[in-house]
Parts: sequence; C-alpha cells; structure tokens
Amino acid sequence: MIFLTRLLLKLIGANPNNFFAGFLYGLSGLLLFPFSGIAPSLIIPPLNQPLEISTLVGMFIYFLIFFMIARFLKILISSPESYKEELDPESHKAPNERAFASNLTIDTTEKTGLYRGVPNLQKLDLFTAAERASALGMRVVPVGEVSTYPNIAPGLIVSQNPMPGTLVESKDSNGKPEIQVYLSRRP
Repeated sequence: MIFLTRLLLKLIGANPNNFFAGFLYGLSGLLLFPFSGIAPSLIIPPLNQPLEISTLVGMFIYFLIFFMIARFLKILISSPESYKEELDPESHKAPNERAFASNLTIDTTEKTGLYRGVPNLQKLDLFTAAERASALGMRVVPVGEVSTYPNIAPGLIVSQNPMPGTLVESKDSNGKPEIQVYLSRRP
C-alpha cells in the first residue's frame, strides 16, 4: 500500500517538502533502495511526471516474498488432512465422483509402497485411535497420561510420536509400526 501511494504521489507530482509526502518518500525509499536504478523511470506525457519502474519492480518482488512466506507458514501450521484437501480440488464432490481423482492424489495416511503415513490420532479416544491405526497396519501404544490440558476431556490423545503425516517403514506381518500416545487426564 505504501508503494502504491508513493507511485500515485509521484505521478501527480506531489511536493516532497510536504510532511506527508516527504515521510512517505523517505519510508518507501528505504524499502525500495535495493531496486533503485534497476530501470529508468518513464515520463508520462500528459502529466510530465515520472513513472518509477523501480517502484513497480519493488512492489512485485515484495509481493512474491510475502506470498512465499505466507505459503510456507500455511504449510507449517496446517495439518496433513487440510493439506490433502487443498491438493484434491475434487474434494467437494461425492465420494463416488472423486474415486478416480483420489487414486491420483498422494494421501499421507494411506499405504504408499514400503512406507506409510502416520494418521492424526490427536483428540481421539484410545479405542478409535487403535482402530484407525490398525486399518493402516500400525498399532497404538499408550505411554502415559498428561494433566496439562484442562480443556481436553480425559481419555483423549493429546500428543503422539511419530507426528501425523510422518512416513514410517512398513514392517513384516509380525511387526507393526508403533505410534506412542499420551492421554489426557483430570488435573
């Protein structure tokens, strides 16, 4: 927004000695310093004012940086299930309509050759978690109870190791990969 305002003020020929225009030019000048002189300014004939190409380049580069940071944070914060839904544009359709598309989408909670993705068991009871893990050829091992989650009902899984979405090596029919879980309890 600062760069767009700078661009408009330059186009209308705002006085740089004005407090607002001077402040805006100074602030945006610091941010646009890496791009200064990247290309010559164009003179717009009816206004006889410069169109700063370096400001346009700066706007584009800062937009790309913002977009990449936002995307990285979204991937970092979102769960594997929400990322799968984002990868599957057909997720709004009925299951039978997207059967073919779901076979093409990599699901981190399904079997993938020698490796399997660990399902998200958090906030599930032990029985439900064991069923979900068993369906993927894994087993749930309760490790302990934690009372530091007062707003989570007792008996629900509050943490797990390995984390959801982690690929674990498939074992033979006798040895199933383990998912260690901690359950909530009353304080």
